Amino acid sequence: MKRHKIYVTNRSRVSLVCPHCGMYRPVSVTKVRVLGKPVKARCTCGQSFVVEFERRNLHRKAISLPGSFRKPDSTDLGYGDILVEDLSRGGLAFRVVGQGGVEEGDLLDLQFQLDDPERTPVRVRVLVRHILDEKVGCEFVNLDPGMLKTISFYVLP
Repeated sequence: MKRHKIYVTNRSRVSLVCPHCGMYRPVSVTKVRVLGKPVKARCTCGQSFVVEFERRNLHRKAISLPGSFRKPDSTDLGYGDILVEDLSRGGLAFRVVGQGGVEEGDLLDLQFQLDDPERTPVRVRVLVRHILDEKVGCEFVNLDPGMLKTISFYVLP
């Protein structure tokens, strides 16, 4: 049975959505006792599904922005195109488009443009923390205070 991740933030409620019928059900965070372990849920439509609660300290904004990466100290396969899929004040996640090798622990220089009215260019250095199903999760390294402010306003819910 496929697991559905539910991200728990500092809000008092999270939303469970049945993957079978789309029924929405708010759940109090105080009832979420098991973080990181699968829990079986049953919908009023009669279908069961597995959810996993994961705590996030920072809000993430789902995006789809093209960009590129470059490994600062590499020449072979040390660059490539990416699609940035989410962004927070602490990091981002992307998928490599086409060729280009990225591994956990790599230091990368990324560049892309926000889809805000100013089309703000973003140039950041990141550390690859994990790779899961081709999605590369990264943490910002020495983020410029001005860029942090720009990203903070951009990701506001």
